[in-house]
Amino acid sequence: MYSGANEGRFPDGFSVNTGRGYYLWMDRMASYYQDEKLFTCPTATRLLDKKGGGIGIGRGGAYYAWGGIDPVGKEYVGSYGQNYWVGDETEGTAHHAAEKYFQTIDVKQTNLIPAVADCLWIGGYPDHTDPPPSYMDVLSGGQMARFCLNRHEGNINMAFLDGSVRKVGLKEMWAFKWHQMYVLNSSWTRSGGVEHSDWPEWMTGFKDY
Repeated sequence: MYSGANEGRFPDGFSVNTGRGYYLWMDRMASYYQDEKLFTCPTATRLLDKKGGGIGIGRGGAYYAWGGIDPVGKEYVGSYGQNYWVGDETEGTAHHAAEKYFQTIDVKQTNLIPAVADCLWIGGYPDHTDPPPSYMDVLSGGQMARFCLNRHEGNINMAFLDGSVRKVGLKEMWAFKWHQMYVLNSSWTRSGGVEHSDWPEWMTGFKDY
């Protein structure tokens, strides 16, 4: 809906008032929703920290909502996060190359491009080199760990750029095209040669992809 009203482009890296490099999708999407309850999964019923501290550190993070996001004098609470690579970023940073971003809706394989999903924070920059978190629901192991939550019995809910929404397996997340340069057959996929024993113990019982 946003891209349809903005010549096919996605929001850039600017928030409303807080400057560059912080994707505040709650602000940018404000004209497209009425009820902020949609930010929070019914399973994530506990507020992790009103000041946004100590996210997912050994506290069963999958069942907590993030809180304390205050970009323009307004506090947000939720449990879904944006794939930050879906954004009209043209300059990039030292850690995030501009050519990785999906700047427009006019791209291929939109059914494989995550847009929003269950998340420990308001978003993240997953990469195919990110290892899975060593322990369940702990924010470690790279940006993919923000989404790798055991919130729904080995699955999370995810919305894609083609408009579809479905439940996806935690191991399946490495098989999606998170950014323009993402390697789909990475070493964390079956086609890339991952072995069952390569996964952390808490993930070994989940379906392989």
